[in-house]
Amino acid sequence: MIWKVGTPLNYFIPDNFTRTFNDQYLDVFNCMYQARDPELMTEMLKAAGFGYIIFDYFTYSLSPDVDSTLAEKYSAAMDYILNHTEIIVMDYYKGHLVAKIPGT
Repeated sequence: MIWKVGTPLNYFIPDNFTRTFNDQYLDVFNCMYQARDPELMTEMLKAAGFGYIIFDYFTYSLSPDVDSTLAEKYSAAMDYILNHTEIIVMDYYKGHLVAKIPGT
């Protein structure tokens, strides 16, 4: 499965309705990552059947308030993705990042 955050790229994924999970505002991610333990997060994602994360760099812009909870969730998600996953595609120009969850 693919965890998708704030991007329309699932349009290009075959059987995207059954293969992607949409977490537009990082609410579910934040619940799973409350302990801010990257090893635990990786194990939970693997146990849930996820192998990849597709992330939109511009997700933070969904909220006009820079002090919003979205900004905090975005920062935590970026920390996890950049430091604890295998980056496959990092496209700053188009604003997309594809990461592989370790051990999948």
